Amino acid sequence: FDQELQYFPYDTSSLFSVMNNRLADFEHHLINDEQSIVDTLRKVDGETELRRFISYWMNQNSRGAYTITQEAVVVSEKRTDIRLHVSGLDRYASIELKLDDTRNKWSGTQLRVALEEQLVGRYLNHERSYVGCLLIGMRESRKWEHPDTGKRMDLKETVNWLQGIADEIMEGRPELRVSVKGIDYSTTANG
Repeated sequence: FDQELQYFPYDTSSLFSVMNNRLADFEHHLINDEQSIVDTLRKVDGETELRRFISYWMNQNSRGAYTITQEAVVVSEKRTDIRLHVSGLDRYASIELKLDDTRNKWSGTQLRVALEEQLVGRYLNHERSYVGCLLIGMRESRKWEHPDTGKRMDLKETVNWLQGIADEIMEGRPELRVSVKGIDYSTTANG
């Protein structure tokens, strides 16, 4: 575990691993840590506050391997939510955050658009950024409708469906590394 925390990315693939590992660590901390502030975070209903919390946590746990910026301007004045900059490497990873709850702010179609057009189409079209993640935070339990089949999907099914789309994109663009993650903090392992 400590060895992974000390890991410094040196290329696109290792940057992808570090980004995904830190997001997994964040999820584990949020859901399982006795010092988690998950109860407070559930009250946060805006993406800006959630973005700030995730960015702060990732910066605090970087061990000097990367730094985090928020809403950095990329192509055409568009702003990526969270950007992970690697120390000593002229590359960065982009994390596009979507917060959802019982208000049903994001439909399945809108999440697919966020993946295809926003994350991949805008943020991962720069020679320094071929690594990205669509991160869905769920503070209250809900389901999404699959836009093609009408099937109701929970967070895990929605993430699997979107990851399948990301996998197809990567087949056509092998330089990209794209993940889709969902963090359900509507309940905790200990609560």
